[in-house]
Amino acid sequence: MVVKNRMVMAPMNTNFSNENGAVTEQMISYFEQRAKNEVGLIVVEAASVVESLINHAVQPLMTHDKFVPGWWELVDRLHGYDAKVSIELAYYGSEAEIGELRSASDISHYSRPVRPLTVDEIHEIENRFVDAAIRAKTAGFDAITLHAAHGYGLAQFLTPLYNKRTDEYGGSLENRMQMLTEIIYKCRQALGKNYPIMVRYSINEYCEGGRDLEEAVAIAKLLEAAGVNAIDLSSGIPASGLFNVRPSGLANEEGFLSTWSKQIKAAVSIPVICAGMLRDPDMMNKHIEDGCMDLVALGRVLLADEAFCLKAVRGENNRIRRCLGCQECFATLNKGMSVRCTVNPKLGRDHMFKDSAGSHTTPMRILVVGTGPSGLSAALSLQNAGHQVVLADKADKLGGTMLAAAIPPGKQSISELINWYANELQIAGVELRLSCEFNEQLVQMVQSDRIVFATGAKYSRIIAGSDRYDVLTATEALLHPERVGNRVVIIGGGASGAEIAEYFCDEAVKVAFDGVDSAKDRKLLYHTRKRKDAKPRQVNIIEMQDRICADMYEESAEVLRIKLHENGVKVYTTTGVQRIEENKVWLKNLQSGEEFSITVDTVILAAGLQPNHISPHFCNDNIVYYLADCQQPGKIRDAIYAGTMMAKRIK
Repeated sequence: MVVKNRMVMAPMNTNFSNENGAVTEQMISYFEQRAKNEVGLIVVEAASVVESLINHAVQPLMTHDKFVPGWWELVDRLHGYDAKVSIELAYYGSEAEIGELRSASDISHYSRPVRPLTVDEIHEIENRFVDAAIRAKTAGFDAITLHAAHGYGLAQFLTPLYNKRTDEYGGSLENRMQMLTEIIYKCRQALGKNYPIMVRYSINEYCEGGRDLEEAVAIAKLLEAAGVNAIDLSSGIPASGLFNVRPSGLANEEGFLSTWSKQIKAAVSIPVICAGMLRDPDMMNKHIEDGCMDLVALGRVLLADEAFCLKAVRGENNRIRRCLGCQECFATLNKGMSVRCTVNPKLGRDHMFKDSAGSHTTPMRILVVGTGPSGLSAALSLQNAGHQVVLADKADKLGGTMLAAAIPPGKQSISELINWYANELQIAGVELRLSCEFNEQLVQMVQSDRIVFATGAKYSRIIAGSDRYDVLTATEALLHPERVGNRVVIIGGGASGAEIAEYFCDEAVKVAFDGVDSAKDRKLLYHTRKRKDAKPRQVNIIEMQDRICADMYEESAEVLRIKLHENGVKVYTTTGVQRIEENKVWLKNLQSGEEFSITVDTVILAAGLQPNHISPHFCNDNIVYYLADCQQPGKIRDAIYAGTMMAKRIK
């Protein structure tokens, strides 16, 4: 198999198949968008080889001949763009979300009981892999990838974290690999000597007692000896998945697997594919030139920008829309929904936007007011649809509240998003007017056919005393930290409030996360060090719910809660604010009814958003639209999607 470039689309769950496990047009369109934009090799998301044991309610299946036509349609479409296509075949073992848990031993991070497989059952599962592999070849796939990563079924036999067996399938590494090597042998017999078989496995499990570098290298050698044509390196198990698909709050070292992958590549002669948060094409080339890998596995970067590979090939790195590391993709999947992305509103909706290039649009002159996420996306989508757009904002910079959102630790990628919009707006030809108040004179000057308000939301000051000079909004506090005193009370313990708290701690105590304590219990392990030049404030968070960070993806929230704890942030949950006075905030415990006060220099409002809805009389002759937060406050994802949809609303 010859691949046209060194960029590989890593297998990622999408929930785009139907409830029966069959391919859908939504699924085909999703992969087609990546294939047409120069992905060299696409590894289609994991398809279960056992119908009764799946990881999502809409898991793709390769368990029956009835699925082959749908898979053939997908592969045929992708081959039209000269992309090679593999499929990841999986058995989920004790980490399946749905079905009877059966594995090497009785270990799982779920609380449900697990039954160890008998030898006969192991052989039956091996045969299921072979049947699935034959179907994959029949459907036109160029290769198969055996899923032995991330702590699922085959990986559970490979690692002593799960495998406690005392028979021929447990104990030594060779014994623990026996099920996998038997599958490889049987697949080779069924598929022929020239059909590519790849194996994906975790080289670092980020768990106490898990795989070390020596074993990771040994596995690669044994796989090559077993006749595997390429290895695909990843990391983690379900309990430590946080360290594989890293959120913005974790140390985001680009290419964090490269040190280990270099040792593995040096030990084998077959191609090595490797993941590891590689987001920049120049960095990818460097890792390849340094001998860390032969091909780069791309995950979330291809969710954020389906044209990542095309832009990389063309040298248009500045046009790549970067992944924020916000985990919105995982949050939607974990709710049982199909995958979505904060920065890419077309993900999973490709079929909706096929006619959005302006062919059915009557060109209009449109004034967009506000340069937050909804205004930026509206201006860009409308201009690209064939309209003439004027984008205005009273501020002197693009970004709206994203300018403040980009300031806390780990959130700098939001600045990259603002810069991406600035570049794309210029290329598209949007007329930009900054430091420009919205008024009747502007409306008369622009002479627009439509006006789109993307004026965002504002913090309500309904608490007694919240109109005081020493009470700042979250945006004001981040943009003007010099106005924030030493003793700080933050009202609101959602993502916004918690991230502000982390910022004003000044990372006085740096927290580095190492892994988890076990495959079952999943306690995060970390170490700390004090930063000598830090200038932390004394920070308190007031939250009415029973926990902070409740609106965040749970793994990201857990990381942030640990950081705040180690930095001495005092958290008051199930607590309401009664009133704000000079150097004092009065609180009430919502369970006991007890009232008490905290001494304070500055209060920061990080909750209580309300739409910044304006209805000036001089717009009567225009058709007016209101977007996102100025109608209903939400997330950046909601705002960008609402803005993008304007190209379909205004025709």
